[in-house]
Amino acid sequence: MEARASFRQARIPSGVVLLFVAALLAALVLGGAGGYLVRALTAPANVTTTTVDTTVPRYTEGIPYSTPLPVQVSPRPTDPNGNVIPI
Repeated sequence: MEARASFRQARIPSGVVLLFVAALLAALVLGGAGGYLVRALTAPANVTTTTVDTTVPRYTEGIPYSTPLPVQVSPRPTDPNGNVIPI
């Protein structure tokens, strides 16, 4: 019984809860608007940079499921008589 009585007396006034919710919403709205304002003020208005580094070759993958390119195979070594030397 004593616990119930202590909990009933410990309620937070509704005005404080409403004030907290209003302050939270105001902080979110002002933070969002401030972020867009800072972004608009710090972003350059008209910047176009087209720098392409053509000195570094780019790796491009082959087409999947395509026929592989033929590989050049060097001829096997032979002796002066023309017989193939086993390696």
